[in-house]
Amino acid sequence: MADYTINGTCTLPSEGKVYDMVVDPQIKLRSMSTNDEMKRLSPTDTPYKTLCDIIDDCTLSSPGISSYDMCLGDYQFLLYKLREVTYGRNYPLSNYCPYCGCKNTATLDLEILPIKKYNKEDFEKYSTFKLPVSNKTVTLRPQTPRILDKIDAQVKEFQKKTGDKTLNPEILFSITNLVETIDGREPNLVTFEQWVRDLPMMDTNYILAYGQKLNNLIGIDTDLQMECETCGLEYDTFLQTTLEFFRPALDI
Repeated sequence: MADYTINGTCTLPSEGKVYDMVVDPQIKLRSMSTNDEMKRLSPTDTPYKTLCDIIDDCTLSSPGISSYDMCLGDYQFLLYKLREVTYGRNYPLSNYCPYCGCKNTATLDLEILPIKKYNKEDFEKYSTFKLPVSNKTVTLRPQTPRILDKIDAQVKEFQKKTGDKTLNPEILFSITNLVETIDGREPNLVTFEQWVRDLPMMDTNYILAYGQKLNNLIGIDTDLQMECETCGLEYDTFLQTTLEFFRPALDI
């Protein structure tokens, strides 16, 4: 049977330096097939695992780690590269000017998007810090697609057990999955959830903000600047993953 796949190579933004194992940052990808798209469209309770399974299936090299356990920056990067090798570099954009409200369209070259690479100093700065109220020193772990699926499952299990859908536990499980150590020690699993519940909101806000910053240190920079075709003013926007990402419309 003829092989019509397209191959491409890329280097992980983390360069493999954020993992506790040896990871080869040089990745070779093949384009998606119809069978891969069928997997993507299948119903699932673990959407990140579904996408990571597709990425792994399309990875021709062996990085030594599943994309399901990669930091979010590397995962996002591979997702964009998979889209690029499957459908090409051009990605249509559509948004509205915040000043005049007019619609603007453009075509973005995915290949030229800036890449935020691993920086040891920044990584250490945002992974370990002191909380402002409790004065506890916490170390955060980079989030992964596996952890995001886990948080979603924990939220659903909590609501199922308690029957209380008025209490949103997402912030609780986000922190329990973010914090790796407290004052240099791993948290006691028996008392950890209560520790988070009793945490001053100022400390909670710090953990979430630092966690978001840590996750955004690595990967594709999706911040964009556009000029309105109608009023001529420039405005900030960002690259959104729409239906066009996995199945671009054809101008026919």
